[in-house]
Amino acid sequence: SSTAFVTFTVPADTWAAGDVIRVFCSYLLKNNSGGAANMTWYYGINSDTQAFEGARSVGNNAAIRTRQLMAEFHRVVNDVWSYDRDISGVPPQSVSFEGNSTAANWSTPAFDSDITVTLKLVMSVANANTYLTPSATSAYKIAAG
Repeated sequence: SSTAFVTFTVPADTWAAGDVIRVFCSYLLKNNSGGAANMTWYYGINSDTQAFEGARSVGNNAAIRTRQLMAEFHRVVNDVWSYDRDISGVPPQSVSFEGNSTAANWSTPAFDSDITVTLKLVMSVANANTYLTPSATSAYKIAAG
């Protein structure tokens, strides 16, 4: 099952080279399905959505766990790069989403048009006892400089 955490629009001509968009998400996670489940974060720029990292296993547990995620989207010339750090203790990972990247296959966004940014989390188990609940989300832009 899929849970959309964040969807927002960056207005045309407002995301300058060097600007960073930072997103914070807090969420509740429960997997009481009787077995392990996998969760995968997906980030989207316009219609291009890519898995940010490999599936992370979530063990069976009746407790509701709290998690936080911080994501950054950095405009580098005419590409968007993303650096992510999961605050729950997993080491940081750095992934470059370049317009010409064959690994990520992202197309270069047109910065003179509105750009839609999305973050969603997908769980491998569809079970009433396995769920994610967004608690709080904020996003803001840091100007280059």
